[in-house]
Amino acid sequence: MSESQAFQMLSLVSAMCSGIGESIPPELASFMRRNSISTCAQCGKGEGDDESNKNKLQPCDGACKMVKYCNATCQKRHRRRHKKECMKRLAEMQEEEVLFEKITDEALFKQPPLLEDCPICMLPVPAEESGRRNQFCCGKVICSGCEHAFKSRITKEEHDVCPFCRSPPPTMDVLMKRMEKGDANAATTFRMVGCFYQDGQRGFPVDYKKAVDLWRQAAKLGCVEAYNHIGQAYMYGQGVEKDERKARLYGELAAIGGDSVARHNLGQSAVCGGKLFSMDPSDADRALALKHWQIAVYCGCTRSLQMIQQWYKRGFVTKQDFETALRSRQEYLGEIRSVQRDQAAAVGNHYKYY
Repeated sequence: MSESQAFQMLSLVSAMCSGIGESIPPELASFMRRNSISTCAQCGKGEGDDESNKNKLQPCDGACKMVKYCNATCQKRHRRRHKKECMKRLAEMQEEEVLFEKITDEALFKQPPLLEDCPICMLPVPAEESGRRNQFCCGKVICSGCEHAFKSRITKEEHDVCPFCRSPPPTMDVLMKRMEKGDANAATTFRMVGCFYQDGQRGFPVDYKKAVDLWRQAAKLGCVEAYNHIGQAYMYGQGVEKDERKARLYGELAAIGGDSVARHNLGQSAVCGGKLFSMDPSDADRALALKHWQIAVYCGCTRSLQMIQQWYKRGFVTKQDFETALRSRQEYLGEIRSVQRDQAAAVGNHYKYY
């Protein structure tokens, strides 16, 4: 079976899956993405499959780079089916260019603010995921200390009630309606539902493309963590075509917004000179990584502090650099610590906040 025949068969399977409301298996979707760029989107012929198709496939003239065609006739025939996706991708590309213009050295290495304040205790929300809770009902992010204090005062039957708005968890239908309206409080919902599609949780099928679309919506509503998710999708080619440049740039957008995980990852990437791994990083690579990790430490990233400590022991950074990181850590803890949060953390690791 030729590659073009295989692709045509996969296309039929895709259509069948769509017809019965089932998602395409991830392995099949990945194979189709890999091969869709080497076969004509209209007729399914690969490069050089026959005498009439000796030339290389040409990308869509709409510049979306999503599909290729063996000739103008095939592109014209396929246009009606492809136009909507093409226009959508072009709009995304234009939005990306606007976003990338915001990334300057001044913006990238400026110390970002800590995460938003908990609406109950009014202290900055911890960077540690176990130290905060996303509330789907009102879109607020509550710290672990306030959640524990609230639950310790109510009955078990009321434990699912939101500590801030006192509402029970919304149903999935309510969440979907809120997302359709583009509610400003739905940023957290867009991000989390995108994660459900990515991991196949809560009854959602695995759909990387849908996950990326939802993260884009979350990012537009101000969720900086969503930028990091999109960057990871570009890094590994999940739901989008693999693009290391865009992966880095979306990671930078998240870091500028104060995402400590994205900032730490930028440091990891810098130490490898932009590659996945490097045995012998240069002095310039180390200096750039240290710069990112120093910022990440103040944003609450424990892993960045651990890396700086390891480098100090190996002689890669000076004592002054390590002391600077320790002072930043203490300054961060001074901003987020409270008796209430300490009491919650003493209950278990699910309330740990630093």
